Amino acid sequence: THRHKKAGASVVVASSPSETVFISKSLSFNRIVSHLDEFDCDIILVEGYSKEDIPKILVDNGKKEKNTVFRVEGGKDVQKKDI
Repeated sequence: THRHKKAGASVVVASSPSETVFISKSLSFNRIVSHLDEFDCDIILVEGYSKEDIPKILVDNGKKEKNTVFRVEGGKDVQKKDI
């Protein structure tokens, strides 16, 4: 699959009976989420999109961003009212 991607394929799919992986060029956050619609997800955990206008969970000493709704500090749950 790496060789196909390196050779210029726009999308590469690796699949087995137990899992499937799609490799493509970088997609926008909204496009990624729209592709997840077909999987009927209850929650989507995202890392690396701190500037997106979405609810955020702050973990340990991370930087508090706009829309931080929950924080976990040193394994202790801290509710929204403490943020």
